[in-house]
Order: sequence, then structure tokens, then C-alpha cells
Amino acid sequence: RTQDAAACPQSPMLLLTLSSPALLPRRAAIDLAASAGVATLLPPLPAAAKAGTFANMDGSKSSMAAGDASNACLFAQPGSGICMVYESSEPKLYSTPDQRAALDKLRAAAEKLSGLGELIASSRWTAISQLLGGSRDLREAVGFLTDDDVSKKAAKKVFLDLDGVALGASKRDGKAAQLYFASYSRDMPELLKLLR
Repeated sequence: RTQDAAACPQSPMLLLTLSSPALLPRRAAIDLAASAGVATLLPPLPAAAKAGTFANMDGSKSSMAAGDASNACLFAQPGSGICMVYESSEPKLYSTPDQRAALDKLRAAAEKLSGLGELIASSRWTAISQLLGGSRDLREAVGFLTDDDVSKKAAKKVFLDLDGVALGASKRDGKAAQLYFASYSRDMPELLKLLR
């Protein structure tokens, strides 16, 4: 035994556990076996809720949830199923965009962009790029106002003209920028006529 213990330092511990009495007392082992046997003999219990309905149960309402808790759940927290966003009972703020406000935005943006000709003539490329970058209002307003194919085609021509001005400005090509601005100056009034 001593030679084996010297050859393998873990062997005395192994011999000790094999020769020692059971780790669990006899009563605890019987209780464990009985509970395992009873658990396998009992039939499984039916589910208390249908799949997907856990977020609408009364116990899952959170005090931090947005919306009316009596409405359908729009977003449940993954894992816990606690509903964080309920559908609102309030009427919608708007059903269609405000046409008058969009048209006013369009006119203001077109008025700002009418100064591009002077900037192109004086070769102020950075100012041209900044002015074109600030024309998001024009794109937003046109998106609200164009319903039919004719106005959409006219809007596309205007945006292609502005893209040409931007390309000319990025390459510092005054002739190309002026050519596209002249085309914009013709196409923008036609778009405004269609959208009135």
C-alpha cells in the first residue's frame, strides 16, 4: 500500500472514500429514493395558460408599462413575459400629414435653394454643400405631398437636378453645377404648380 501511495499521491484519498461507510445516512437515502419514485409515478399537470397569452395575464402587468393595460400587449419583455408596452386607448394624433404645413416647408426650402446660382457663380463649394445638406425639409415635404405618378416624376427630376448640383460642387466643376441648377430652376416651379 505504501508503494502505491508513493506512486500516486491521490490514491490514499481514493482508498479512504472506498473503504468508508456511505456518505448519506440510511434514512436520508431512503427518503431520496422514495421521493424519486413518487415523482416518476405522478402524471404531469396540464398547462395553466395557452402559448402566447402569458403577457396578458393579470399578474404580469407592470407599473412601468406604457399604454392602457386593458388593451393588447404590443411588447413583452423576453424571458419574464412582463408586458412593457400596451396599445393606447387615445385617438391617433393624426391620420394624414398636414398638407398646408408640408407645402409651407416645401416653399421655404425652395426659396433657400434659389440662392444656389449666386453661390455657384462665386465658387463657394462648401456653402453649396451645406445648403444642399440642409435641404432635408424639401425631401420630407415632397414625400408627404406627392400622391400621383405625375408629381412623383416631377419630384424625381428636381432631386436629380439637386444631385447633379451636389456632384458638380464636390468636383468643383462650375459648368456642371450651373447646368444642373438651370435645370432645377425650370423643374422646381413645375413641381410647385402640381402640388398646389
